[in-house]
Parts: sequence; C-alpha cells; structure tokens
Amino acid sequence: IIDERHLGLMPANETPESQKFIDTAAKHIADQVDLDRLIGINQKTIESPTPVINNTTSSITVAVAKDSAFGFYYQDDLDAFDSLGVDLVYFDTLTDDKLPEADALFIGGGFPEMQLEALSANQSLLTDIKAKIQAGLPTYAECGGLMYLSRQITHQGKSHKLVGVIEADTLMTPKPIGRGYVQLAPTGNHPWSGVSKQISAHEFHYSKLENIDPKTHYAYEVLRGVGVDNKRDGILIHNLLATYSHLRNVGSNHWVEQFVNFIKDIKKTS
Repeated sequence: IIDERHLGLMPANETPESQKFIDTAAKHIADQVDLDRLIGINQKTIESPTPVINNTTSSITVAVAKDSAFGFYYQDDLDAFDSLGVDLVYFDTLTDDKLPEADALFIGGGFPEMQLEALSANQSLLTDIKAKIQAGLPTYAECGGLMYLSRQITHQGKSHKLVGVIEADTLMTPKPIGRGYVQLAPTGNHPWSGVSKQISAHEFHYSKLENIDPKTHYAYEVLRGVGVDNKRDGILIHNLLATYSHLRNVGSNHWVEQFVNFIKDIKKTS
C-alpha cells in the first residue's frame, strides 16, 4: 500500500520501503501483463534529438538538495543541466553539515514539513546556506525550497526555525492555497536574461507565507494562480530567486539555460 497525503501519494524518496513496493508491483505486472505487446500497440518511432554539449560551462557546478525532504525534480530539467556541461552535485539537507563546493544552489520541491525536526536540528547546514546566499551564491528554489529558506515553518501548531534568508514565515494550512496551472509575467526586477514574456507553470502547496518583509522584490507578476500573495511570485534577495511556482524547461521557457547563464555572469564578476 502506498500511503496517501494531502498532496497525493507519499513520494518514493521519503522511505527506503518504497523501492521494495516498486519491485513487488513490477513483478506482479510483469507476471500478468504482456508488456512487449502493450508497448507495441500503436507505437510510433520517435527519434530523440542529440543533445548539444556546451563545454564552455563544464567548469560550473550546481549543488542540488536531494533527500527525504526534497525530491521533486523533473528529470528532463536535470538532464538539461547536463546537456549544458554543468556538473550536478547532490547533498542531503538532513545529514550534511555544509554545502558541497559549488558555483550555485538549486533546492526543488518536496515535503520539508514532514522532516522539520531533522531539518531544524542541522544548524550547521542552515547557517552555511544562509551565509553563502547572503554572500551572493546564485540560488534557485521552488515551493518546498522556498519554505526551507524562510525563517520558520509552522506545522500542526509547532514552529521550527530554518535557514531564514527569506524575510517571511511559512504556515502550513489544512486546505490548498495554490493548486493548478499558473501564468507568470516577469517583472523588471527579474535577474535572469532571456526570460519569456509569459510563462506557463504550476503550483501545488498547502502553505502560505506570513509576515513578509514589505520591501521584498519579486520576479513575477501572477496572471493566473496564487504565487506568494495572489499577485506576485518569485522572491528576490541577493542572487536568490525563490518561487511557489514550479517551472518546466520546455517550450519557450528555457529556465535552465537562463539560470546557467546567470551563474556564469555572477562568476565572471566575483
């Protein structure tokens, strides 16, 4: 049985038992389904384009949070970093005491509210992340990553202090705040170049930000959806961009290349 939660099924990265379930389910399917025939029905041959490797960015390394708290990443997006010659180095927000050596930081979505005690207890990593973002480390965070970078997360009446680089507090809610497709338009404050005039994305969060610093700058105007405050999304501070919206590196929204180019620009001037 896969446990169910407010955002759907429990993600596989939260428990080692998930692989056992996947293996068992795969065996049952393989024993009872003619997979070759199923795959062959109306199958069309699609040639995958050969990725163009940009060796000029081979010296760039991006640290990526990947553990039982953060695991929501599109593989295509991670592959896009690889196609640009970027090295991804993964770290664990619950056990690592500092960030790996890297030119940038990427914290994706997840369920930090389910790991609050361990996340908050890892004070050395929280301090290291805050110091490096304040020192100008290019950083992109989505949803759970945004929550983690706020001052604290309050869940079921208990508050746990976290990174605190974002001047706001996160409150978990019993009902969804943002759920569905999002349309974003970049503001003049957006730090990346080449951003599309309108971006299709999605959001799915049972949380909201409170006590937001009124001087906060934003990267996006929300045309459809909720974002941070029903009007704006993409909190900007230092070289950090943190959103409730989840971007996808498809269509005209080449956010991975835009982020990599931003990293290169910061690296040139530092």
